[in-house]
Amino acid sequence: MVSALRVYVMRLRQLLGEPPLIGTTSTGYVLRIPDQDLDVGRFESLAAQGLAASASGELDVAETSFDQALAEWRGPALADVESEFLHRVNVPQLHDRRLDIEAARNDVVLRKGGHRGLIAPLRQLTEQYPFHEQIWAQLMLALYRSGRRTEAMNAYGAVRDLLADRLGIDPGQEVESLYSAILSRDPALDFTAEARNASPVATPSQVAPVVPDFVGRAAEADVIGELLGTRDTDTAMPVVTLYGPPGVGKTSLAAFVARQLRARFPDGQLFADLRGYSAQAPRPMTCVLAGFLRALGVPPGQVPAEQDEQAAVYRALLDGTRVLVVLDNADSAERVRPLLPGGPGCAVIVTSRHELRSLIVTNDARLVPLEVLSPDAALDLLARLLGQDVVAEQLDAVHRLAELCGHLPLALRVAAADLVGRGAPDVDAYVRKFGSGNLLDSPAAEGDEVTARGAFDPSYAELPEHARKGLSLPRTHGFTLHEAIGTLMARSGAHRPDQARRHGRACS
Repeated sequence: MVSALRVYVMRLRQLLGEPPLIGTTSTGYVLRIPDQDLDVGRFESLAAQGLAASASGELDVAETSFDQALAEWRGPALADVESEFLHRVNVPQLHDRRLDIEAARNDVVLRKGGHRGLIAPLRQLTEQYPFHEQIWAQLMLALYRSGRRTEAMNAYGAVRDLLADRLGIDPGQEVESLYSAILSRDPALDFTAEARNASPVATPSQVAPVVPDFVGRAAEADVIGELLGTRDTDTAMPVVTLYGPPGVGKTSLAAFVARQLRARFPDGQLFADLRGYSAQAPRPMTCVLAGFLRALGVPPGQVPAEQDEQAAVYRALLDGTRVLVVLDNADSAERVRPLLPGGPGCAVIVTSRHELRSLIVTNDARLVPLEVLSPDAALDLLARLLGQDVVAEQLDAVHRLAELCGHLPLALRVAAADLVGRGAPDVDAYVRKFGSGNLLDSPAAEGDEVTARGAFDPSYAELPEHARKGLSLPRTHGFTLHEAIGTLMARSGAHRPDQARRHGRACS
């Protein structure tokens, strides 16, 4: 039986003329067909091109791409395939996707002023898909722009009665808002007004403002800027992984560098907190990509539901642009790859508590380690936060406070925020207070849940059980954040041993 199967596969390979199409695996054979050889693959590729062109205002290109995508459909999906599962699960998804692209094409035609020619096709679509409100809205707009205001209002009445009778609901906001605008003869609905007032898609600027009193990171900022700027961005996309222990200021440094490089990436900046080390669940990739697409100008109703489709549109939109993408709190390379642009011109900064070394292999990422602040930089930060006079008058106590904070920016800011809320800061008394506790649990303010411990707990939870048994974040006198950093990093293997020892060295 096995020998006969091998003979048949050999003959099939000869018949197809492309032996690589049939691959051999440990469990048998697999048929590998490139996307461009499948109608659904060509459809998705053309649809992504159309959505990208629509978002960037290239309406003629978008209409052509949508028409070519829809031409790949020659009837109902999988009509000649006998599979109850595929017809129950996959076919509805394919038809929904086709309808989304048809609606996107209609939107482009309306934006170009082709409303008169759309009326008949839109009427037919409302009969085929009576509960699709976006199509009803497009029909209402096409009728109104064609001077048929009464018919537009009748179309609203038809969809309102249909939804009430069949589903017991009212039309959604899109239909209701359009109806109100038609009633008031809103000039914004006129094609000439829309064309005259049309403006290009806003350049996204999602990176948060740089924290005040940003100090001690000039060298690292220069390194990142050089890695992102001196490499040949016309042939490769630079990726920099900024890694270090919790609370060391990775996000702040990434924001600082992004602001410095705005002129180098004039098409915008995208930012996403992947929540890889948060007590909250990590953000689904579909949510992150959908947010990026909306920021890049894709209307919410045209954002694909599936991750692969979202990624295709995302990369098509970024093709030929210069956009800086900042991916914060990434806990694995697998969470980063779907968010990487597809070609040169763009650049990516990833922040993580780990090195994410597989990104070096697959994307030639460059590593930039971030250590705790130097003693001088920590003192400078406290002087900016507490005031130069406080530091000058209580220099020894301020030095001790910096040591207890492990020269960690987050802990320094938490402690300073706690001190400045107490009137005239008594740093010596504040430091002595932690003889019965430690700065890991110091709140930034009354009722505030931001503590240094909150940054470390997720890393602690990540450790294997055998490592956690021998480690707790103690609350005894003299335990510093330097020791917490060093112990956690050494136990988790996030840093090389020599780096872990450096982080763990107590300041005295």
